[in-house]
Amino acid sequence: MLSFTGRRIFLARAATDMRRGIDTLAAMVTSQFGRDPYQGEVFVFVAKDRRRVKVLVWDVSGFWLCAKRLESGTFALPKPSLVATAGAGVGYARWA
Repeated sequence: MLSFTGRRIFLARAATDMRRGIDTLAAMVTSQFGRDPYQGEVFVFVAKDRRRVKVLVWDVSGFWLCAKRLESGTFALPKPSLVATAGAGVGYARWA
C-alpha cells in the first residue's frame, strides 16, 4: 500500500507535459530538481491547465505513478508563502 506519511513532498511549480511517463519524470527529478528519485520522496507535477496532476514516488519494489484528471474545476496549489524553494522550478511543502 502506498503511503505519503512522513515523506517530503516536492511540487514542480512550472507546468509539466502530462504525456511524460515514469522514466522521463524521474529524469526531471534528477536534472531539474537535483534530487534522487529513489529516496522515497514524493514529486508532484501539474499540467498547465491545472486540471491534471501526476505524482511520482519510489517504494521498495518500484515507482508509483499516480494520475488524476478533474472533470471540472482546477487544482488549488499551495500559496508561495507555504512553499520553500528547493531549487529551480521546484518547491518543497509539508502538508499536515
